[in-house]
Amino acid sequence: MELTIKEALREANLKLKKSKISDFYLESQLILANLLGKTRIDLYKNDYEKLNKIIQKKYFKQINLRTRRFPLAYLIKKEKFMEDYFFVDKNVLIPRNETEILVEEVINWIKNNLKGNFKILDLGTGSGVIALSIAKSFKTSDIWASDISCKALNVAKKNAENLNLRKINFIKGNLFKPFNFKFDVIVSNPPYVEKPFSEEVYFEPKIAWRAKNKGLEFYQKIIKSSPLYLKGGGLLALEIGYNQADGVINLLKKNFNEIKIKKDYSRIERIILAIFK
Repeated sequence: MELTIKEALREANLKLKKSKISDFYLESQLILANLLGKTRIDLYKNDYEKLNKIIQKKYFKQINLRTRRFPLAYLIKKEKFMEDYFFVDKNVLIPRNETEILVEEVINWIKNNLKGNFKILDLGTGSGVIALSIAKSFKTSDIWASDISCKALNVAKKNAENLNLRKINFIKGNLFKPFNFKFDVIVSNPPYVEKPFSEEVYFEPKIAWRAKNKGLEFYQKIIKSSPLYLKGGGLLALEIGYNQADGVINLLKKNFNEIKIKKDYSRIERIILAIFK
């Protein structure tokens, strides 16, 4: 039986609510609007329009995936970050609001401390949200975005094309291995989760979130090597996980000073800024 938009949404709402999806009303609309290539307003205006069987089948397949905590962003293939929507799929970590603070702090530091042409490295770029958001503010600077995953880099390149940012240098490689020169700024949101904090994280690529040594594995590697790739007075900016600030600061003390911590919207220590001596 072909359902109307209104009927399909009602049924989807019941399924999502039963599965304890908190924003079930909004999510059912976003998933259907995305499938139809419409806006949520369009759904209201045409709520008695019937869905064809193919769309209806796809819709409830995606609703059923969502009831199993498959991330909404992967279903609708996008996530908003700062002012833009970025394409995302299962090959990249879904951007979080907390990472916007990292980008804002880096942009502010650059504006206050650098002039002319400078070099920026986004280490482990994933979907590219950090590098591309910074690039929007400094379109004449040299920005590198690296990742060990070719599939992640393809997502980042697609986002660069969508935003018409064509000067980004996308590089495949493990951390600093592709580079033999120094940067003014190194920024990274590395893997820092040892044990997932929600069911949805399990659907995201493990290479993008899992880290050993209480989540400090990649901070140890980055902080150890970054003095070889940062100019004197250069900035190392890192996003960190819950209760990791002390461990990361201890790693930084040998080669960095002016170490600052910024809290996120939940008042959790989330961003560390450090200047290379």
